[in-house]
Amino acid sequence: MIISLAVLAASTLAVKGNFCILEGTRATACRETTGVAVAVEPSDQPRRFVWRSGGSLRLGLITPKAVSVRLQDPGSGRLKLVIRSPEGVAPRMQIDGGGASWTVENASGPLAVDLPPAIRYQISIEAEGLEPILLRKVQATKGTITDLKVIELRRYPEISGAVVARKDASPLAGAAILNGEGKLLATADERGRFRFQRTDTSLHTISVAYPGYETHLIQLGEVTFDRRLETVQLGEGFTLTVSVEAVPHNGRPTVVKKARLVRTTEAQNPIPFLVAEKSVAQSSVVFEDLEAGRYGVELYGDEPLEQLFVPVDLAASRTIDIAVRPLDVTISALLGDTVRENTVIDLAALRNLWRATINTGASGEYKGPLWQRGLFAANVHLESWQFFASRTIDARTEAAWDIVVPDRRITGSVVDADTRRPVPDAAIHYDFKGGDAAIYGAMQPVDENGQFVLFGALRGEYEFHVTAPEYAVPDHSVSVVVDEGAKESRVEIPLKRESGRTVVFVDAATGAAVAEAPVIELRPDGRGVLRMLTTDDTGRARVGVQGKETKTVYVLPVSGSIGVAHIVPGDEPLRVEVPPPSSAIHIKTQMQDGSPVRACRVLLRINGEIIPPTVMSLFGSLHHIPSDSGSDGDLSLPGMPAGLYELWPYRGSSPAEAAAPVRANVAAGASTIVLTFGG
Repeated sequence: MIISLAVLAASTLAVKGNFCILEGTRATACRETTGVAVAVEPSDQPRRFVWRSGGSLRLGLITPKAVSVRLQDPGSGRLKLVIRSPEGVAPRMQIDGGGASWTVENASGPLAVDLPPAIRYQISIEAEGLEPILLRKVQATKGTITDLKVIELRRYPEISGAVVARKDASPLAGAAILNGEGKLLATADERGRFRFQRTDTSLHTISVAYPGYETHLIQLGEVTFDRRLETVQLGEGFTLTVSVEAVPHNGRPTVVKKARLVRTTEAQNPIPFLVAEKSVAQSSVVFEDLEAGRYGVELYGDEPLEQLFVPVDLAASRTIDIAVRPLDVTISALLGDTVRENTVIDLAALRNLWRATINTGASGEYKGPLWQRGLFAANVHLESWQFFASRTIDARTEAAWDIVVPDRRITGSVVDADTRRPVPDAAIHYDFKGGDAAIYGAMQPVDENGQFVLFGALRGEYEFHVTAPEYAVPDHSVSVVVDEGAKESRVEIPLKRESGRTVVFVDAATGAAVAEAPVIELRPDGRGVLRMLTTDDTGRARVGVQGKETKTVYVLPVSGSIGVAHIVPGDEPLRVEVPPPSSAIHIKTQMQDGSPVRACRVLLRINGEIIPPTVMSLFGSLHHIPSDSGSDGDLSLPGMPAGLYELWPYRGSSPAEAAAPVRANVAAGASTIVLTFGG
């Protein structure tokens, strides 16, 4: 919230306080003050100072040669906030921006911070043992108050559970809980119980291992509150033996240095999780203590493209044979007809989970052995832009790939339809059709002046879809046809302003701002996103709404949960309370005989609000959880709101319209819902 002020509480500074000069992050030359001016020793260098009286602070700069500092500055902006933390904790706040940095110790309770105006400050708040808070886009404007509301520091969430043997439910003391890199997070005690704090926000998957038993993979998704996992039951593990035939190449032996076993969770969008890495000795390698599921074996040599990925479905102990047959490949990049020297190319073996970076060098060509066959994607780095290409390589002995980057471009601008001025913060996605090529939903960057350049334009038709805050979404796309002889095509995209309403999203439990969260507006048919906004550090987003319409948007806080807002036109900001992510839901999908159902999705209605599949898909992407049930029939939804749930399980594009939902009252904490198919 920003409030205009004529004067920023000038009288507040004419009281006793403490003045310190900062050296790095350390406070020096501290002294008590009683007035609005403080004498300082002159210096040839600019310095920073912090003045404080209770919850009132003044952050500022001391100019070179200055002998005094005035604490009262009518040109300041003010930040207002409340920092909450557990008793006995002394948070530390750092404010960076405008070319300066200030550190405030013991930053807790209500605070009013006066500081120089700046378009963007970054504020970090942290304390030992607590999860840090980072606000990236805080604006301080002359003569105004920016209200950051309540900022609550919490301890890191704790994950706990137990590990037992499946055959007799006996505890497996000493079972290891590992992250994706094999680092030990916790060890089960004599009763099989374990617990650890999630201090790494990137931790979304863990494994549970015990000698002689299968290693079990657990998808956590986003963890923002304490979570107790279901008891892990480990059965006797399977063994995978990999026999490697390295076929000699060009009269020299082919050397396979190492093998990695990764677990993949989805067939369409595999997410690799490292299970083990071993050296290849005597042309074979053995992986033990594995549970049933989908895996991948990765073989590596010394050269960048000496990589081979082979998918493996494991339902019992087995041996697989892998033949490594090198292929001579030559890869070059051309801009038009000109060969590009020393060009960096990122190569990805699509659906095979590996990437490599090569350089064309002074010759303009990369030459080397390639082990994998199949579909590849290339990302060619050219000065300040990149070009993407793809190709299938399935030759037996040699292949050449000349990646030709068209020497054509589309330049354009996004302007206000009435004033013809540039529209900042515009977002462009485009589709392309031409010849046998097609591109859908590609993103095109737009600068702060509304300008954009699409390099390497292909021959064919581009359709640009543009959105911008406070502007109406155009009824139709803007089309540009690129011909063979066109070096440059120009386009201007006008947008019409629309009336809107400011919506303030807050946590219903704490009142804290729901900051930097996606706000989603769907297309009228509910299939696909029409516009996506992002809340600012105060939880605000301006949503276009006019006339007598009611617009529905969905907000996805980064900490979890799903909020729904129905917005009507109005001048006053609309406050929307988003339920906290207090529940972790484990859904088991099965047939009547108890067998798991794979690739099952669930349509949800939460407290009377339907959550469209598009929104649930974005929720899964944001929190790194699959949208479908896995091979075990399980689907996890961490960080969900509590309340009345209605669930329609389905496979395919959508649930049957006449199907009756499964209803469940979901409380805070962990819940399990079983969905059974079959009549």
